[in-house]
Amino acid sequence: MSIRINISDRHKSLLTTGVLLLAFAFGFLLRLQVLIYTEVDFIPHGDAAKYLLYAYNLKNFHIYSQSDLRLYPHDSNADIVQQNIKPNALVTPGYPVFLSMFLGGTYTEKQFASIKLAQVILSSITIVLAYFVFAGIGSFYGLVAAWLTAMSPQLVNMNLYLVTEPLFCFLLLGFLFLLSRIRENSGILLFLVTGLLLGLAVLTRPWAQGFVLILAFYMLVSQLKIKITKPLFLMLGFLLPVAPWLIRNYLQFGYLSDPTLTVTSIHHGMYPYMMYELHPETLGYAYKADPKAVEIAHSLAAILHELKLRYLENPFLYLKWYLAGKIYTVFSWGMLASASDVFLYKVSKSPYFYMPHFYITRYYMEQAHQILVLLSLTGAVMCWLPNRLLRLSQNGLFIARSISLLIFYFIILHVIGAPFPRYSIPLRPIIYGMSLFPVLSGVKIGQALLRTRKRQLAPGKKT
Repeated sequence: MSIRINISDRHKSLLTTGVLLLAFAFGFLLRLQVLIYTEVDFIPHGDAAKYLLYAYNLKNFHIYSQSDLRLYPHDSNADIVQQNIKPNALVTPGYPVFLSMFLGGTYTEKQFASIKLAQVILSSITIVLAYFVFAGIGSFYGLVAAWLTAMSPQLVNMNLYLVTEPLFCFLLLGFLFLLSRIRENSGILLFLVTGLLLGLAVLTRPWAQGFVLILAFYMLVSQLKIKITKPLFLMLGFLLPVAPWLIRNYLQFGYLSDPTLTVTSIHHGMYPYMMYELHPETLGYAYKADPKAVEIAHSLAAILHELKLRYLENPFLYLKWYLAGKIYTVFSWGMLASASDVFLYKVSKSPYFYMPHFYITRYYMEQAHQILVLLSLTGAVMCWLPNRLLRLSQNGLFIARSISLLIFYFIILHVIGAPFPRYSIPLRPIIYGMSLFPVLSGVKIGQALLRTRKRQLAPGKKT
């Protein structure tokens, strides 16, 4: 005897909304408590100091530069400023522009607090966006993505620092949310705004810049049968924020983006397991320990030549590093070259040290991390199986395969370049949502095969 519980669509919707609101409330609570009870050094350093310098110069002198002009008051003589400033294009302007909205003539603790609170709000909204990105595949996918995003210690703690991850994660999930709304008959405005959000995300973290071409092509060949004019509006929306930055760089420096960035990334990522000659004390800073670093980093040709020589000395090590080690590293739990696995910079006090709900969420998220990553990468492959097996809606299949393309695009870039685990933190909501795919799709495929087998064994059928 079996018991079936029938739940109306309205009750399912109310239940889903309630569970989502609980995820949002819990995630917001974690982020707010971390903001209130964590003690971080007030003096910015590392990437945070770099972003602040760009924001400060942009706010006070209207020049995009990393030059340290804090010695000059914001009303300094323009000639003095021009003599000492050196504009460059080492950092895309998305995050510095965001910071500049909160800065005044000097750095103050109140301004930093306002920035961090804004990041907490954006990070909390990301929880809801994670749900809606995956709800097109299935509401359970969305709820799992939302709850795991809410609990992720790295996503919670990144709001403490003045770094790109909170803003980029918000913009990336916002882009994917709009992408999940696209249908065959969607208007051009949706494509334009979707491209615009991707462009803003690229101005915050530039690695996704080539994805717009991959996505536009996939739209043309996907099951949605989108007309060619609509992907063109996607690319137009992408160019609206990105083109001014590229034009500025070309007119001022003669290139669209600083070529040294690519050289640096390939150089930093060439050392197996991010260590110089596998010495543990060089982990995360292998290039600093290499006596040939300056010579190698001179040009791309010099890096490739040195890489060839080192590969010939130990081909198995380098093949393992480039074919598997880099993927494992970029998606690993801990952050290399950081204070700890969940803190980018050192903290002297944190609720993760003494509050039970923080300890519990951190423990179980860490235990599940490698399994979630493996499942998500498996799901990124499985979503390309014939839909007669997957049995997804057209829109669900479209967003699943679009996310798959994004994941593999990210992997290829970081197999070529430096696979710092920090770079994958904004992808955590995507990883969490896709981790369900092989499990639930496997059940569907098993059911489909079982039904086929039953039909074959039905009376009158040949076995």
